[in-house]
This record gives sequence, structure tokens and C-alpha cells, in this order.
Amino acid sequence: MNRKVWDDIMEAFVKGFRNMGDGVGGQLRRQGRRTARNADDIDATDRAASALTGNPGRAPDYRATFGNTSDHNYRNTFSSANPDVDMSETVVHHAVERQVSRRYPGVVSQDELHSIENLRGIPRDVNNTVHLSAIRKEWNRFYRTHPAATQQELLDFATEIDKKFGHLFNPPV
Repeated sequence: MNRKVWDDIMEAFVKGFRNMGDGVGGQLRRQGRRTARNADDIDATDRAASALTGNPGRAPDYRATFGNTSDHNYRNTFSSANPDVDMSETVVHHAVERQVSRRYPGVVSQDELHSIENLRGIPRDVNNTVHLSAIRKEWNRFYRTHPAATQQELLDFATEIDKKFGHLFNPPV
């Protein structure tokens, strides 16, 4: 390979690495802006939800908890415990999510995870905004900041989410 071709190749590599560095920096700046917008979206969702429902608030000592069940059919468990809830209009959500079993093996048993104490009903018409967006973002933030979590940390975080969004659940928490 002649010297000119080699110099051109090296120049292309150097330029590519420089651009890649700029790209990573740009990505980080964009991610920071997206994170700020997401936080603003969550705040706006909270304000709108409070305005619509008059967020009744909870007792200051409210805490998310686990129970125990041998029945892991959580939709049936929720339906049996809440016979007045129209299940065709309700999505059953785990306050401490099911994926904690994969992320933190052994911290929460399946009997605790699927217990009625850990189940929440979310009306289908707000599920996308509340469950699949706002709550999802909250849990993603938790997972980033807690590479290893205790059961108590999971329950404390579920309590925060319940306090933020529980007035939108059916029945409210």
C-alpha cells in the first residue's frame, strides 16, 4: 500500500473518531434534554391528574406492602378481591413490578409479587399515559440508580409511585 493511501486511511480514522466523540457528546446532551422533558411530562401528568381527580391524598403513614399467595393468576386474584371493578376496563399492574424477579433474583418471591397487596387496577383509558409511560419512566429511573436493591427499597419506591399515581387507580390506593 503506498504512503498516500495509508495517510488517507489514517486521516479518515482520526476524523471518524473525532466525529464519534462529537456524536457521543451530542447524544449525551440530547439524552439530558429528553430526560428533562420526560420529568416535565411526568409533572404535567401529575398536575393534570390532580386537577381532574382532586387527588384526595393518603394517610401520611401509607406504605406499599407484600402479602403471600399460592395463586399466581394475578388477574383472578385482583378480580376476586375487587368484585365491583369492571375487569374489561382494567389493566392489572404490579406495584413492585414483575421484572424485579429478573433484575434482583431472590429479593421478592413469586408468592409476594402476585399477592393482592402488590396489585393495582389501572383504568384502560389512562393505562398508556399512567402505567406504560409515567410509571414505566419512574421504574426505569429506579433501575438506573439501584443496580442492587433490597425488598424494602422496592417497597419504598412502590409507595412513592402509589402516592403519586394511586388516586388514578381503580380502586384508588
